[in-house]
Amino acid sequence: MHELLYNLGLISLTATAFYIIFWFDRRNTPRDFHLVRNHLQRITHPHLTIKGHGDYYIDYIDGDRQVLEYFKYMSLYRKNLEEMKKTSSIKILDHGLISNKAWEKWGL
Repeated sequence: MHELLYNLGLISLTATAFYIIFWFDRRNTPRDFHLVRNHLQRITHPHLTIKGHGDYYIDYIDGDRQVLEYFKYMSLYRKNLEEMKKTSSIKILDHGLISNKAWEKWGL
């Protein structure tokens, strides 16, 4: 009986470890909302360059092209925003956190 409980404990620890590993790996993939939003923006605004995925964004002009860059993590967003503010060739048009209800305005 003791050996059975020991083996069940090992199996549950292994399963938990695999779940945590796959959960962390899955966090970096874009959600369907991000994929659809980026695709619609590429279709409706062909002059824009769309980069990344996430809920934080920076809309800026770099040289002669307009770029809309999305970030998954606030720390990465803030770091890039500070670097862009220091660069004289980049003009920041807008930045912030997207509204989770923005898709409702599309009238789908």
